Amino acid sequence: MDVYNDGGQPTTLTTATYKVYASRLAGRMGRKAQEAFVIADLKPDLPVKLSPGEQWRGVTRRDDWLDGMIRGKIVYAEIYRAGSDKPIRIRLIHS
Repeated sequence: MDVYNDGGQPTTLTTATYKVYASRLAGRMGRKAQEAFVIADLKPDLPVKLSPGEQWRGVTRRDDWLDGMIRGKIVYAEIYRAGSDKPIRIRLIHS
């Protein structure tokens, strides 16, 4: 996951999650997820402060559990920032 602070103020990335939705529409509309998991093995660890223009790259392992969760489901990885209820979202697709 790559996050770039293109704003004019520093921001702090606080938490990362996987969320499973019933449909693409439910995911896009911000409806309640069917399942949610905190990404505990993300490296480098959160929280991290990003100044304007800085980039952060988070890496987690892709294993059989994650592949099984993604297969046939609508799954997003979400990064939360301090001071905002709206996460940065990345749709995960099984390859």
